[in-house]
Amino acid sequence: TTVTDLAKGVAMTKSGAGWGDYDGGVGWSFDGTNDHITSDSTISISEYVTGNSTTAGTISCCLWMRTASNVIAGAGAEVEGPLFYLGGYTFALFFQSGELHMFAVDDDSGTNEYCSSASTQTELEGDNWFFICGQMNNTTSTNGDQSAGTSAIYIAGGDAGGGAELLTAHATDSIGASFEFANTDVSIEIGQYSNNSWFFDGEIGPVMLYNRCLTEDERVLNFNAFRNRYYSSAIG
Repeated sequence: TTVTDLAKGVAMTKSGAGWGDYDGGVGWSFDGTNDHITSDSTISISEYVTGNSTTAGTISCCLWMRTASNVIAGAGAEVEGPLFYLGGYTFALFFQSGELHMFAVDDDSGTNEYCSSASTQTELEGDNWFFICGQMNNTTSTNGDQSAGTSAIYIAGGDAGGGAELLTAHATDSIGASFEFANTDVSIEIGQYSNNSWFFDGEIGPVMLYNRCLTEDERVLNFNAFRNRYYSSAIG
């Protein structure tokens, strides 16, 4: 019934989400109706991303996922659901209108930042597991291998039928010059957007969060660390 953020020791509660082996991959199962995993209290956001500056702030989120529909129950046809969420719209990876999005809200109610993939919903649904890494660099110099003022989403297919590749960014975008990450302490949520009452329909495996951007070698390392659970061959 409980989950712990191993790096920071943040206690989290699993509400309804199952745990098991799904298509050869171990993870949590979410029903798209009310299942979620949420931290028991707010986290210190400054340990995850730096806000209140137009020239500071780096973050990366890597996770494994699998879904059959991404439909949020009761929210209309083909309205998709959240994977990882720092509350208050601070940072998120989620599906909407058949695409994978990374999103961060501007601290001063300015221009919010999106990085959206061109993947159709059908490419990322079904029985395949996928490894996803989203990262944002709001600084004035390269961080990891992420250029200054840019964001990117990387995807690796979880089996031989996966159409996406890890070693090339699946989506990239620029970050506006006036953007600042939010700096309010918030909750961590997996499989849920509490602000929108959105829920994910599918499975989510390991989630890895960093207060910096990763290099290609680090993304590949994270993929290969769990590849035997979801995929039979290494990348790189």
